[in-house]
Amino acid sequence: MKLEKRAQSASEETAAQIPAAPAAENGRHKPVLLYLVILFAIAFVLILFSFIMHQRSNAEVLKELQSQVETLQELQQVEEQYKAVSEENKALREQVDALTKQAEADARTHSALLLVWKLERLYAAGDNEGCLAAIEALQQDDLYLALPNETDEGEMYETPRAAYDRILEALSNTAG
Repeated sequence: MKLEKRAQSASEETAAQIPAAPAAENGRHKPVLLYLVILFAIAFVLILFSFIMHQRSNAEVLKELQSQVETLQELQQVEEQYKAVSEENKALREQVDALTKQAEADARTHSALLLVWKLERLYAAGDNEGCLAAIEALQQDDLYLALPNETDEGEMYETPRAAYDRILEALSNTAG
């Protein structure tokens, strides 16, 4: 009987402990669950805060990149304008070079025409020494080659080259 009593008292204790255990566990689980919920909420808030900060950072980087892209586009436009101006400058330099060469040729022709006019005046005056000096000046640097072979008035007047050749031949015949 003692054994039965012990078995009965053990089963009563066990029975008493069983309903008490869930109540004790529920009491323990509530603070733990509350603690876990708070931890998850804090973690969620931190993740959300991190996401928002990351978005702001990305927005700033995008603004900076957009600014750099706009700057590069402006630089490309400036470079295109520079190339256009450079090509225009090159064309203008070529025109200046051509006009300079033409001006030099015109100045050479003008000098030759003045010397032929002087030669004709000296020949008409009979100054053979002055004529020889004018001929020497025309032959220096081949200036006589710049004399035109035609005139604007047509065949009515002698060309400057023909006048030079005529006077040169006449002086050669006189000297020889």
